[in-house]
Parts: sequence; C-alpha cells; structure tokens
Amino acid sequence: MDGYYEGDFYSTLFEADMIVTIEDNTYINYAEKCIHNFNSITDSTIKFILEKCIDFFKDMYEQYSDDYDEDCSPENLTADNVLGDYIEGVAINIEKPQNNDISAYQIEFACPIDCPVCI
Repeated sequence: MDGYYEGDFYSTLFEADMIVTIEDNTYINYAEKCIHNFNSITDSTIKFILEKCIDFFKDMYEQYSDDYDEDCSPENLTADNVLGDYIEGVAINIEKPQNNDISAYQIEFACPIDCPVCI
C-alpha cells in the first residue's frame, strides 16, 4: 500500500497470523498497544461483535436470498459457531491516533463460505 506500512502479528482470537497496517512509522508503540488490546478483547465484546456480524448477514440474506448458495443460510448461525467456521480475521488497520490513551482500530473479516455477500 502506497504510504502505508504493513506487518503481521499473531491473533490469539483467531489463532493465526493477521495483517496490521499503519499510515506511517511514527506511532509504532501505539500500534503495538492496539494489537495488545485486540488480543485482550473480552469474551462479551467478542460475542457482541459476532452477534452484529450475524445480524448484518441476516439482513443481507433477507434482501438477496435468491443469490445465496443453499448451504449459506443464517438459520443456524450463533456467536458460538460463527467464529472460525464462517468468518476469519484478516487484518487490523490502525490510523494515527488523536488520543494515545484510547485504542482504536478497524478489524477486517473474511468469509470463507461460498456466498456472494459474506458476514
């Protein structure tokens, strides 16, 4: 990425390497803090994020159900089975902080199941 720095880190949540991107190398310590925060997300926060992903998928499925593979139904998706089975982590993107005391980053997910629109 032009003007961005990219690295990788081990995600304890996904038990795999993920990509991390930052705008420049002047805030590497902050990026490390964000990675630590990501790897320390509480179970309740993870469950909340996954439930919102499922809600989004259900909304998309209602609108475009004819476009989905038969195996791609949201009926049995729960926060307990969606992680790893249906979504996986790809990257976290960290912008230059306005406040170093707050960890803020964007998480990118990928959906490995065969759907035109994924979680």
